[in-house]
Amino acid sequence: MEKQINVNSDRKFNLYIKKLSIFFVVSGLLIPFIPSIFRGDIIRGAVLLAFVINFYKSSTKYDVIGKYIFMLMSLVFISMLYGYFSYNIFKVLGIKILISYTFYFIGYNCIKTKDHLYKMNILFLNIVIIYFSSIIIVNLTGADFKGSYAGLDVSLGVQGPNTLKDLIVLGFIISNLFFYRLPKKMNRFIGLSLTSILVLLLMGQKRGAILGLLLGIIIYLLNTKYKAKLIKASIYSVLFVIILSPFYIEDVIKTYEFRKDRFYLDEDTRDDLLESEARWLEGERWLNDLQYRNIFEIIFGIGYHHTQEYYKTGRMIHTDYILFADTLGLLGFYLYLYIYYLIFTRIRKLTHLLPKTEILHSIKISNYSLIGVSMGLAFSGYSHDMGINSLWLLFVGGSIGFLENEVKRHKGLVVNNEN
Repeated sequence: MEKQINVNSDRKFNLYIKKLSIFFVVSGLLIPFIPSIFRGDIIRGAVLLAFVINFYKSSTKYDVIGKYIFMLMSLVFISMLYGYFSYNIFKVLGIKILISYTFYFIGYNCIKTKDHLYKMNILFLNIVIIYFSSIIIVNLTGADFKGSYAGLDVSLGVQGPNTLKDLIVLGFIISNLFFYRLPKKMNRFIGLSLTSILVLLLMGQKRGAILGLLLGIIIYLLNTKYKAKLIKASIYSVLFVIILSPFYIEDVIKTYEFRKDRFYLDEDTRDDLLESEARWLEGERWLNDLQYRNIFEIIFGIGYHHTQEYYKTGRMIHTDYILFADTLGLLGFYLYLYIYYLIFTRIRKLTHLLPKTEILHSIKISNYSLIGVSMGLAFSGYSHDMGINSLWLLFVGGSIGFLENEVKRHKGLVVNNEN
């Protein structure tokens, strides 16, 4: 008798996808408004930790990607302990990475039906609205967090230019909704949201965000079967951006003047840029240090104890590739990259096993694109940002969980309890 698998996971979906995701995003945007005496960051962290512990206590399943993610998470945890006991340094970054990768397991275990998949995409659209609302509120209240950037009169929000990274990831996710039979008004709103993200990117001009966007678009174009429609929609979007340009062109020019030396490498700017650019300094320092490390440190890393001062930068370590290779060694670097490869091959295999539909096509091209976006953003460092890392891993995990369940359903192994 064929094994029957009950996929009635509505309770998990409502708790971990809806409630946790909304709390996760909203609390992150509200923390700067909370007086430091109340330690909003600690309260947020405690609530997230309670959710994570409760999730792992439930019947959590792991796929082949999950096993490698668990190996990477174990290496991160060991690295944190090494840094603490050997150097008396506790890095919060390690906790952020552990929580972020947990969202893959949440998506994988909670998204099982088409209804769940659709609701998850709608949830991401609501998250985009929350981000836009936070930007509006910050500008209306005149709050000066790290949103002030490049002398702009308009703030890019509580997280400043880093908001752009989150919105680019969210933009590729909500593009899935075009493949559902939604009312025209809804499609127009989604199109307007994507155009607004493009305008904000023009205002912020973050190189990592631009690289991530370009890689995502190229991969999307190469894999979509609707190239003509996509090009047509892009032309309309660009025209709309041009029509509205009088309202924001001054800010675009200000940002460009502020950052133009970092977009070009000529004889006059190359030496100064290479001597001041954190990404170059981090890579150079890491390569130089390798010759002084033993084989154990090269393979397993030196742990989460290197400070920003070590890299001669007052900011976070910019490049995730250097971060993983340095702190987790070649083993951690390999696992980090191999997980990308596994995501790509798993999505490709599962979609090939199922009848070709619009929804499956959207899942495939959006996940392929998000791999490119994520790898592009990694050059500007986003592992320190739980928001962006968690959101894309939640979507990837949910997509794979849904696809695996669809394969089982077509083989008659699943009792489908969709609402």
